Amino acid sequence: MKKLYRVFLWVREVAEKQRRRELIKKIAQRIYKEKELEDIQKRKENLSSQFGGEAQRFSLPAWYMAQFLQYIDWLREEENRKEFELKKLIDEEDAERRLYMEAKRGYDVAQRFVERKTAEERKNFLKKEEKLSDDFVLVELRKKKED
Repeated sequence: MKKLYRVFLWVREVAEKQRRRELIKKIAQRIYKEKELEDIQKRKENLSSQFGGEAQRFSLPAWYMAQFLQYIDWLREEENRKEFELKKLIDEEDAERRLYMEAKRGYDVAQRFVERKTAEERKNFLKKEEKLSDDFVLVELRKKKED
C-alpha cells in the first residue's frame, strides 16, 4: 500500500512541476512581448520627435515626409498588434496560473493524504507491536507461574 501512496504522490508532484514549467514559459513569453512593445514605442517616440525637429529646421521633400509618415503609421499598427498579442499572452498566463494553482493544491492534498495514511499505518503497527509485546509478557508470566 505504501508504494501505491508514493506513486500517487509522485504523479501529483510531476503534474505540479509540469504546470510550473508551463507557467514559467508563459511568463517568459509575456516579458519578451512587453520588451518588444516597449522597443517599438521607444522607436516611434524617438523618430517622431526627431522628424518634428528636422521638418522645422530643414525643408524636406514631400516624398521623404510621406515615407516617414508611412513608417510611423506602420509602427503604430505594429504597436497595436503587439498590444493585442500581449493581452492574449496575459490571458493565457492567467489561465496557466489557475491550472498551476489547481495542480499545486492537488499535490498538497495528496501529500497530506499520504502523511495521514502513513501516520495511521504507523499507529496501527505500534498497536500491533504493543499487543504482541503484551502477549509475550503474558506468556512469560504464565511460564513463571507454571514453574
